[in-house]
Amino acid sequence: MTAQPILHIAQQVFKTTCATLPSLEVFSYNDLQSLSLSAQCRAFIFAELTFSARSLLASLKSSRFNLKHDALREPRLRFAETMVSVATALTREDFIKLLQSALLIEAQYLAQPHKILKDFIFANRSELSASDVLDRLSSFTEYAYLIDVFKQYLVRKQPDVLSAEKFEKVLFEIDSKLCAAYSHEEFMMLFNPLFEFYQRASEKAVECETLRLFLSEKNLADHLKRIDLALQNGIQSLTAEALNDLLLAPLDILAPKPELPQSDITKSDITKSELTNPKSELPKSEITIPKPELTKSEITIPQSEIPKSEIPKSEIPPIDFFELEKQRLQSQKVQQEPTRRDVRLLISDEERKQFIKRLFKGSEEDYNAAISAINQMKTWREASLYIDREVFSRFKVDEFSSEAVAFVDIVFERFQNR
Repeated sequence: MTAQPILHIAQQVFKTTCATLPSLEVFSYNDLQSLSLSAQCRAFIFAELTFSARSLLASLKSSRFNLKHDALREPRLRFAETMVSVATALTREDFIKLLQSALLIEAQYLAQPHKILKDFIFANRSELSASDVLDRLSSFTEYAYLIDVFKQYLVRKQPDVLSAEKFEKVLFEIDSKLCAAYSHEEFMMLFNPLFEFYQRASEKAVECETLRLFLSEKNLADHLKRIDLALQNGIQSLTAEALNDLLLAPLDILAPKPELPQSDITKSDITKSELTNPKSELPKSEITIPKPELTKSEITIPQSEIPKSEIPKSEIPPIDFFELEKQRLQSQKVQQEPTRRDVRLLISDEERKQFIKRLFKGSEEDYNAAISAINQMKTWREASLYIDREVFSRFKVDEFSSEAVAFVDIVFERFQNR
């Protein structure tokens, strides 16, 4: 299973971000620092620049000096960081490619932190030194609770090298133990980065497939069953409020009606490996649970509180959760149906001529057809997909060109301003 649903959201966030970029042809270090980006996206951009600087230094050769000597390792790292801070000069095209890559990695990391941590840190290597693992972990800002406890593991175990398999196994065990210790309120805070990322694309609900990817790394079989039941009942995405209610509801209330075949109730994509807790690598004495204040990325773990994974059944009336959720979504759709402006009113005469010439290969007929189609659409996501498929792909448009960015910006404005 892949993180495809959230990759589409990443493309929307990318287009929205591009529309807000300053009109610079070259971006300096200070320019990059001043951009309105998430902390994680910014960290990935600077990590890529730093690794590029390190690669450049590693490529230097000398017949007189041993530039790869261990004594030069720390000076090389510091010099690479200095190179990034004083000499970064990215062309607009180079920066936009870097931005798109960073946002795609950010999206996948938010959905599957274990997988992306392993893929990013180890790449195609089977093992790395512990110091290299620590170095690469510094590129990740979200889910700090997971990374901080993993660092505790390294401090206590003091391994010289770490295999990719062991790395992923330890992450799984850490997350499983921490999630079992959280109260329900604390556990729900883990979803904040995901929902905030979707909000950057003007989406309030996260797809169930993405939520399923996230939960599958945490050894939470009952929560996965709840998501599967939502999908089986036609619920494709959940707001934070709906997810909260779903995870609190007892499974026997959510189960399908008795007349449905049992095979339909238990059907699931959960694999045995996703639900099996691997052999323990972390005895309780091996880790210290951090006690930070409750923030978006840091979670306090109570030491004696019993996890509140479910409300007692006696306190919840026997309701059809999924039917109520469908009714709520339908009611919300009717109540929030916006009156949107005609895209033609947002485009000047000069812009219209440029769009026809540059985006539609001179075809006014195709331009008018596209505008009419966009005017009929209800969401920015729908319009974004249409532009990608019927304009950029069909007419082989450079979506980073000034005309393409301006066109996307205008259409986006239609869905933002009612």
